[in-house]
Amino acid sequence: MRRMQKHKSQFPFDKFISLFPEVELPVTLTEESALVFQQKNEVLPQLAVNQYLEPMHLGRDDDEYAEYMPCFRIPETTDIHAFILACKFDGV
Repeated sequence: MRRMQKHKSQFPFDKFISLFPEVELPVTLTEESALVFQQKNEVLPQLAVNQYLEPMHLGRDDDEYAEYMPCFRIPETTDIHAFILACKFDGV
């Protein structure tokens, strides 16, 4: 696995994690869930995508329409940050 490279402009990890609202467990995901996340959450800033997501793609190239939507994170995780992310493509 590649290491995350240092970026000139840093996006703080605690700010990144805060973009994923905690949900009450158990959680049920349906086809409509994506619409709910899109209405309630903001698209991840490009700086956060560059810093935290690109290193995990391992060769996958996004086009100019790719946006990443933070969906939610699992509560009460201290040593492990468990979060769910959706990728949406507009204009295709």
